Amino acid sequence: YVDPSFRCWSHTHIYMVAVSALILVVVLGLPLMILMLILRGVRFKTLHEHFTLARYGIMYKTYRTQYLWWEPLYLLKVIILVAIQVYGNDQPEVQGFLAMMVCSAALAAQYFAQPFIRSRLNFLESAMNVISVIFTGSGNLF
Repeated sequence: YVDPSFRCWSHTHIYMVAVSALILVVVLGLPLMILMLILRGVRFKTLHEHFTLARYGIMYKTYRTQYLWWEPLYLLKVIILVAIQVYGNDQPEVQGFLAMMVCSAALAAQYFAQPFIRSRLNFLESAMNVISVIFTGSGNLF
């Protein structure tokens, strides 16, 4: 919804621009910050130290070494799905199709990568993605 009664660069407009920029920084900053922390730990070989495991281990210790970056990718998927939900509100068919495509891409990536150390976690993540594809697909039909 666009309200044309706001004058450009008025106090209200500046406030809206600042809040929008802040939301963008927070939403995209979290996955980027996690990715930077993990890459820094890989570079300096500190991922398996007690302090790093205790503080940041939840973000990477369940993944195989070559897929330590999977958690920021998962967060990006969630951000994309939320953006589709928020900005595609007036076109439910397009919204459902885009959500189904994102979930299908996540399912394919999960199936081929198998990023978790434990096979049970890989199975559960794949099952969650299959269920997401089924629900978004059936939502388009009914």
